Amino acid sequence: MALRAMYLKYDHLSDLCSSFDTPEVPEEITKSLLDVTKQEWRTKLKYKFENRDIVPQAETTPEVPEEEPPPSEPDVPTEGESDKEQEEEKVVMEEKEEIEEEIPSVPYKKLTPTASEFAISIEDEIYLEARKSYIRNLPEGALNLRKFSIIGGVFHLDLLYQPPQPQHYVTMDLNQTCLYIPKQLEKVPFMVSYTPPKPTEPGVRKQPEEIEEEMKRQEEELDKLICITLTWPQHVIFLEPPIVCQWDPEQRHWMKDNIHDVKPNEEKCIISFRTGSFGVIGLAAMRYANLPYQAWELKPEEDGSVTLNITAAILMLEFKVKGGLICLSQLQNSPSNALQNLVGVYMKLFKLKRLMKEAGVDVFPEPDAFLYVEGSCEKHWPMEKHLYVCMARMCGCFNFAWSRWNLTAGRRNIVMQMRDYIPGSQKQKSHMMCLVTPLKATYINCTEVSPAFTDEEIENLKFNADLVNLIKFTCGIAIRKKAQTTPFELQYAVSQLLILTRVFSFS
Repeated sequence: MALRAMYLKYDHLSDLCSSFDTPEVPEEITKSLLDVTKQEWRTKLKYKFENRDIVPQAETTPEVPEEEPPPSEPDVPTEGESDKEQEEEKVVMEEKEEIEEEIPSVPYKKLTPTASEFAISIEDEIYLEARKSYIRNLPEGALNLRKFSIIGGVFHLDLLYQPPQPQHYVTMDLNQTCLYIPKQLEKVPFMVSYTPPKPTEPGVRKQPEEIEEEMKRQEEELDKLICITLTWPQHVIFLEPPIVCQWDPEQRHWMKDNIHDVKPNEEKCIISFRTGSFGVIGLAAMRYANLPYQAWELKPEEDGSVTLNITAAILMLEFKVKGGLICLSQLQNSPSNALQNLVGVYMKLFKLKRLMKEAGVDVFPEPDAFLYVEGSCEKHWPMEKHLYVCMARMCGCFNFAWSRWNLTAGRRNIVMQMRDYIPGSQKQKSHMMCLVTPLKATYINCTEVSPAFTDEEIENLKFNADLVNLIKFTCGIAIRKKAQTTPFELQYAVSQLLILTRVFSFS
């Protein structure tokens, strides 16, 4: 028999798992902000109409139907006339459908709950059902690839029957044997079952002799298992000790129940463990170990580029956007030199995202990331996405930053700091606090050092539907002209970077 150990830099098994693919997002959440606000407005009108005060109508005498004249013979239309009549009928039917869809406005009536509260409650149910649909039902002991990811490749460890080896000639006697093809390596069946000891029940005390006997018995059982020591790859970043798992080809899942006595050594990047069978071994890491963010800032630079600084839970990252390309310009607090070869290299966003995720740095949360990240606040997605686009349009002349009030503001409120920004100037204006909801954007009388949050608007400020209209109303002509000169490629790249990182929902 022979032991074969083979390392593959590429993980070719995870995409076979049922928990690998991103769950489907309900259509109600992915709609545009315009469609969502229209639907919310119709919901309010319908709620008011259904709960209106109905005035009883006076009784009327029934009308005597008039005798209808005898039907005349119908005229046979020509081909041209029939086509015109069909088109007119279609137009009439469409107009009727539009009229039927219209909901008449009714006089004011105090309702409990109010129309706005009723519409928001329906929206809350949609988001709650969406979260429930994201949950994956996996077998016991299986690794959830929505929460973890296999990084650094996989290790193949197999016990094989050793094929006949070439021998030196001792005699000249030749024997003829049958050769059965195809020939292939055969694995030696090896399986040792091990059941971890059950924890001691509370309130039960054992004698020292019993404890020693149990420990000896456990050591004897562990000695029957295979002891494996691996050095984890240096081209990936493990922010925490990796989780050892083994591939189950029958269930098509990474399993953890057959891995025992795990002992990591972070200084030497070594991990040892015991298992009851050979197979494919993988090292898993928490996908969103860098979430939630501690702070972030978006600002323009003198060379016409835009930088996004993110202070994550462990790492500090800086993205630089120039034209339609993006680069990772800084990476700090990393425990290894992985990804340093990518620093300063401009590329498309999808490629940078793939390389960072393969290296174990995932700051691009999926729709179901809220299930696995504590300290986050899922925002109203159409509002959040529209705000990212508005920020990208104004990224050439404005500085946007994190606010500590955003986390506790609720799902339908986004709070951030913003100011006019002149790259290279030593004197900059102070930040203003901006509040954005699905229905409006405004400045509020609140600061980062205020004792409590308040949504009181600044005086003499008109209604503005979104951030772009707010900036147009409150800023001068010079800033508006400068915003118009921002390249469209830069705007698109910045908006996509903000949409993927979701700094508002995770800070």
